[in-house]
Amino acid sequence: MARQGTARRGPFGRWWDSRSDQHFQIIAYSTIISVACLVWGFVFLFVLGGYSDPEVEHLVPWSWLAFVGGLVVAFFAAPEFFVYWGQRQILEDILLLDSRPEILRRHKEAEDAADMLGKSYQARLMGLYKAHNVNIGKRYKVEPISPLSPLLPTRDESP
Repeated sequence: MARQGTARRGPFGRWWDSRSDQHFQIIAYSTIISVACLVWGFVFLFVLGGYSDPEVEHLVPWSWLAFVGGLVVAFFAAPEFFVYWGQRQILEDILLLDSRPEILRRHKEAEDAADMLGKSYQARLMGLYKAHNVNIGKRYKVEPISPLSPLLPTRDESP
């Protein structure tokens, strides 16, 4: 007898749940690939007139598949990508803060974004908390790392 309110997840649902730390990367790559397929199909079929060129007629079905498949995947993946991108921007803005009171004021927003984005972003947030002596608590089980990206100089380095 099944419990009320619980549903068995299919193989894709179980795989998706097991990759919770990689959701942003998966969504980003699928958005990029689907938009590229959509653009290729559109340009080949409608701009270059590939459907009427006998030399490349073997590419027409693949171009239609890329166009329709890219359209369908982009329809679902692109909005989700922009949600993740917005959360990443919020977290990046918070990671650049130097004011401890401002960090404390925005900690809930930062933790929600880090939870959504995965362990690497959680580790950067913990690094920010450690640098500003903010009580981390037992919420995250990750090792803190530098909150700034590797491309930016840290406080110890001179320009």
